[in-house]
Amino acid sequence: MTDKIRNIDKNTVWIFGIATVAFIAIIIVVAVFWDKIKANFENKSWEKDIEDEIKDSGQNGLLTPATIRQIADTLYTAMKGWGTDEATIYDCFGRIYTKTDLLKVVQAFGVQDGKTLPQYIIDELGTKERRRVNQILANNNIDYAF
Repeated sequence: MTDKIRNIDKNTVWIFGIATVAFIAIIIVVAVFWDKIKANFENKSWEKDIEDEIKDSGQNGLLTPATIRQIADTLYTAMKGWGTDEATIYDCFGRIYTKTDLLKVVQAFGVQDGKTLPQYIIDELGTKERRRVNQILANNNIDYAF
């Protein structure tokens, strides 16, 4: 057995060492970025679900694509970083009058910092604030709740 070990040349040892280090590095990278990798796969089905729900809603939206994009961007700005601008969030949802438009805003928001708009709303707003958002939607005859 010791003769076989002595006969292994230095190149084989180096190749094995490099392969081992590369394998460990790949495992570390996957572990560190697992949430983002997982979210990417989940988002693909999520996007399809939103598209299907928009088609099934049977409503035409009232908002232009530019307005939808502006509302999505404003919502992100109101929630990102430290603090949450609840007044801006309430104002944005107050401008949405159809479920189709709400779904289009959710779709336009997409995934920001690994979270969808519903996930952001749940993370950033307390029960009282979410209840107010849901009441604004209900007042606009939108049957959707966060």
